[in-house]
Amino acid sequence: MTDEPKIALRDIGRVFRVDHGELVALRDINLTVAEQEFVCLVGPSGCGKSSLLRMLANLDKPSSGTLAIRQTDPKRMLSAMVFQEESVFPWLSVEANAAYALKITGRYDRKTSPQRVDYFLEQTGLTPYRRMFPHQLSGGMKQRLSIARAFVPQPEVLLMDEPFAALDEQNKMLLQQELEKLWEESRSAVVFITHSIDEAILLGDRVVVMTSAPGRIKADIPIPFKRPRQLSEIKATSEFGHLYGQIWNLLRDEVLAARARNAASAA
Repeated sequence: MTDEPKIALRDIGRVFRVDHGELVALRDINLTVAEQEFVCLVGPSGCGKSSLLRMLANLDKPSSGTLAIRQTDPKRMLSAMVFQEESVFPWLSVEANAAYALKITGRYDRKTSPQRVDYFLEQTGLTPYRRMFPHQLSGGMKQRLSIARAFVPQPEVLLMDEPFAALDEQNKMLLQQELEKLWEESRSAVVFITHSIDEAILLGDRVVVMTSAPGRIKADIPIPFKRPRQLSEIKATSEFGHLYGQIWNLLRDEVLAARARNAASAA
């Protein structure tokens, strides 16, 4: 494995044109993500986390700075994204949704691709539902399908925007475990947005804390726990309590700053 980063962001800024002028969403973002690293982003609402992820997915362009994702295998998709909201295609079956990325990029192989689809449907518990359509699935099952669809093409980078935010606690815990297992096998580089400090500590190799708008990087905190992790086990340690308090103290000031800014603009 090379020491060269998989993802490198240098002095990234993002400015949006609005009716009254400009809205600075991100400013001076400098961040690297290594090969096979799982990085969680946390920050107050409106700090530009999703804008940053959209730029990594090539769905948007930075207003300033440079962004580079190093591709090492041209046979693999460079990146795949899992959104917070349901993003499966309602007119496709579970099986066809899972295979979609391979087909749309011309990477579908009649010999090997069905096996990959079968494997990830099995890993996410969707094999019995493969012929069904999204309207026949629960919310948790649709998110399982979104995760399976992202892993099937074996992307070099996986981008996840609060994928479990809308789920109940039980489904969230199950999907967190499934995600960690799938990532341990694939070892894509992951950038994962969450509002949950627990989730960030459970899943991340590092937790990057962002400021209120305009979003900057306030802290970059390594997570010391070995994998695989169980939330109930790590929460019982003093290290978890220290990390949680450290991250919350950093976030609390930014949440209060964002609240004060919103109140002032509304006055």
